[in-house]
Amino acid sequence: MTVNLALEYIPRRMRELGYGDKYHLRFRHFILQDRETINLKAFNSLFILVEEPARINVKSQNGIFNIALTNADEMQYEHHGQIQIRNTSTSIARARFIQVIPYK
Repeated sequence: MTVNLALEYIPRRMRELGYGDKYHLRFRHFILQDRETINLKAFNSLFILVEEPARINVKSQNGIFNIALTNADEMQYEHHGQIQIRNTSTSIARARFIQVIPYK
């Protein structure tokens, strides 16, 4: 998903979830060292992946995103809950998200 597509998708998704236009956006750019894993608690927000990183594995209750997998039926760009971002390579890798934080 591109940044432009995500910015078009987010307002519709937030209306679907009942928040209307009551949300904040944060652009998040994670830089992971070799084999590093980052665990995020995102129970009150959504993380929208805005690129297809080659050496990154993202897991959450929504599903997975790992472009290197050949046996997965589907990849998820939207994540929430407990999110694990893992660099599967021995070099630095990057993952860019838009974090959507709703409020009432």
